[in-house]
Amino acid sequence: MFRGDIGRRGQTPFAITRTAPRVVFRHQTGQPIFGSPAVDSQGNVYVGSLDGTVLALTRTGQLRWQHPLQRVFSSPAITAASVLIGSDDDYLVSLDRITGTTQWRFRLGPCETGPGLGPDTVRCDADSSVLVAPDGAIFVGGDALYALTPAGKLRWRAELGGHAFSSPTMAPDGTLFIGTQANTVVAIGPDGSRRWEFRTAGDVDTTAALADPSTLVVGADDGLVYCLATADGAVRWTHNTRRPVRSSAAVYRDTALVGSDSGQLLALALKDGTVRWRHEAGGPVRSSPTVDPAGVVVFGSQDGALRALDHEGKVLWTVVLSAQIDSSVAVASDGTLWVGADDGTLYGLR
Repeated sequence: MFRGDIGRRGQTPFAITRTAPRVVFRHQTGQPIFGSPAVDSQGNVYVGSLDGTVLALTRTGQLRWQHPLQRVFSSPAITAASVLIGSDDDYLVSLDRITGTTQWRFRLGPCETGPGLGPDTVRCDADSSVLVAPDGAIFVGGDALYALTPAGKLRWRAELGGHAFSSPTMAPDGTLFIGTQANTVVAIGPDGSRRWEFRTAGDVDTTAALADPSTLVVGADDGLVYCLATADGAVRWTHNTRRPVRSSAAVYRDTALVGSDSGQLLALALKDGTVRWRHEAGGPVRSSPTVDPAGVVVFGSQDGALRALDHEGKVLWTVVLSAQIDSSVAVASDGTLWVGADDGTLYGLR
């Protein structure tokens, strides 16, 4: 699922190449790919597009199936049998992983339906990427935070006070954390009860990273990266990037890696937020970094470049694609890097 696990740490178990890859696969959609691809254990890749489709490709880039939705900003979550993904039609859908046929649909809301965009229709958009818990329970944000059974039946609905573009993060005790466009980070208990709320000075569209069971790292449109205590939302430290933060943090050992519209990728010490190193990209970094077991991190930026750095911030390679990159990189077991771009292309690099 998006950011790899229920803690949303942006970690991959597979090695990221230390030498520059080349583009070996391209699949064109009709609109930009904002969400991040997901790869299953067989190397098949799944992704949604703003053209209103979600599609599945083989490990060699051949189209397996394509399913029509509406605009897709979210990233798919993959189970043994299903692909779970939401879109701007206010529905979360479960699709058969092999055929792409609909297994069930769950409507967020209630919200007004009708042509065009407006406060109601935007509020219920299923922009949040699904979290699948170890027991199979499904969690997704929208106008509220929803808990569903594996069969798509409602368990509970927790009011958030604003639309959630952010995706839920789960602690080992089952507590859920999610950002909102009401300038808050909200903690919800396993039973749907509100634990705490932390207020920022801007939208929280990023997905929080659980650095450890007691520590949460999340960025906001006020330009700040926040380190919060999971128990009560108390601030441990902040770092001001001076531009909106729409890149979700990755965690490598005792370091948080996060991009900013300032055009930087920052490595911040989890202990106190001090800058360990920074890398200047050529444009805003909204792509969320992906990090491997050796600390190699790969990310895109709006200058159209995909970059890999080592754990000390040294550039290992740069590959320039043909459009801005807001999507995050998914790493397959064979080392293939999959990423979407604003030219509507899903790229496979090896």
